[in-house]
Amino acid sequence: MSTTPGPEQPIATPDAGPGDGTTDPQATARPATFVCPYCGGSTPDQPRCPHCRGLMDPLSRQATQNTMGPWFVRDEASPYRPGCSHSILVQLVARGKIGPDTILRGPTTHQFWMPARRTPGVAHLLGMCHACGVRASPASSSCAGCGVSFKPADDRQALGLGPIRLLPGQAPPEMVATSTVAHPTPEPARGPSSIGPRPGDEPEPGDSARIGTVLSLRHQVATLWSAFIVTLIVLVLVVAVFAGAWLGGFVRLNTTPAGPRAVDSGTPRPAGAVTDPRPAPASNPPMPASEGRGPELQEPDPDVTSGPDQSSADPGPIERARALLLEDTPASLSRAMELLAPRAGDPDAGVLLERVRLRLEQRSIPGPGR
Repeated sequence: MSTTPGPEQPIATPDAGPGDGTTDPQATARPATFVCPYCGGSTPDQPRCPHCRGLMDPLSRQATQNTMGPWFVRDEASPYRPGCSHSILVQLVARGKIGPDTILRGPTTHQFWMPARRTPGVAHLLGMCHACGVRASPASSSCAGCGVSFKPADDRQALGLGPIRLLPGQAPPEMVATSTVAHPTPEPARGPSSIGPRPGDEPEPGDSARIGTVLSLRHQVATLWSAFIVTLIVLVLVVAVFAGAWLGGFVRLNTTPAGPRAVDSGTPRPAGAVTDPRPAPASNPPMPASEGRGPELQEPDPDVTSGPDQSSADPGPIERARALLLEDTPASLSRAMELLAPRAGDPDAGVLLERVRLRLEQRSIPGPGR
């Protein structure tokens, strides 16, 4: 029964004899080489590995053991580097050693290689959701858009491997179908093929990613619509306030208080007298008598030719004075002045009184032929 050499056992040299069990004396004189516990390379008996620069002392080995875990970062310069824990991944992201396009694998990918931006438990550390791709905070426990969990697999002893399932050809179809239904597990997110992704190729999102994208879009649309409604209401209120202020100013400018009515300066008005809203007719100017004719032959005033108001059975003093004015005799004019004098405060009586006085003055002026 053969045994595998331990990390401190010397590796058999390739210069051994062809089968006689003898060794070359020159080979035994060479310095013994050992297997590096970190990268697996052969290293001479010295404190540091010349390949990975790892220290060989027991404390360094224990420190490396403490940081080991089920997460692996693809690095062609150090392809044999051991896996690390999730806490080490967090530190590498903070130091900028892991970016969105870094290829890694771990428990959340079922140990399949995937880009970091599509790796659950790692993508949110880079500021994005691994399912829907929206912005996410490293301190968030779930996506605000699709609700997927960001909880990392921090068990350093668990590889996160999926269950073993029967494959076609290994068992009858009935057993294959039964084993698949009996142990359903979510299908891991698609990653690049073993051959390696072509430049520009992006993995197609699964159903969960599509649902997350739709929910995120709906959330964004609802937020934008709410903001639009609030903005529209504010604009309507502002326009209503400005319109009300403008209309109020316009009404104040076009509304003036009614002032006192103009009072005829030529007619005295007693205190408390009611003013007629109708404009007073202009007084007839003195009419000079024509040559050879007396003032009694002049035409009477057209405003008083209509006679007294016949609609009233008992005419008042004003109507009787107007009838006396039409008679145009000194006696009738004197009688009209007697009737109108006590009522001089009345607008109609005052106007008629002025006409009677004017007529008396005209009759007192002798004509040219007299």
